[in-house]
Amino acid sequence: MSKRVEDIKDVQLTVAQGLGVTDKGRELLEEITQWQLRHECLISLLDAVPIDSIKETVEKGAGAEGIKVLRRNHLREQLVNLEPLGVKLKELEKEVEGMSKESGIIREVIESKFESAYAQQQAAQKEALKAKDQVIDLLRSQLEEVKSRKTIHASQPLKLREGKKPKAQGKGLFSYLKKAEAE
Repeated sequence: MSKRVEDIKDVQLTVAQGLGVTDKGRELLEEITQWQLRHECLISLLDAVPIDSIKETVEKGAGAEGIKVLRRNHLREQLVNLEPLGVKLKELEKEVEGMSKESGIIREVIESKFESAYAQQQAAQKEALKAKDQVIDLLRSQLEEVKSRKTIHASQPLKLREGKKPKAQGKGLFSYLKKAEAE
């Protein structure tokens, strides 16, 4: 064999090993001397054509064209065997499509329920804020009334009885304020 043919064989065997061709398949490829026939056998092995069928076809002397025909027939048989799977696949696609529509409807219902619950929650929060504002306003007005009462009482002049000494200012003022509040 020439150096070039030997290099091609080495490359083809390396590719076969790299692509996971079995030891039996590599042995078959090593026995074949023509690179085109080896190439077609390698492709057939990768397309899962049985090794025994390839070996039988090579021994008959069919050549590269015979291996191509073998591979085409094998692939055609595989496709025919896949027809029931294709029908089942279409059924599954329809089922998935139906489930997808159902899940879309369910999602829309959930979203609408969520939106209405959110709106109700916001309305309740607004009502609670209104009530709190009213309470705050009421407390402010009561505070203003209390402040105005204290200023009225505090603005009246302090009357001390004549002839008596005033008590300690802190105690007397405190007691006076208590009296004013009690009145």
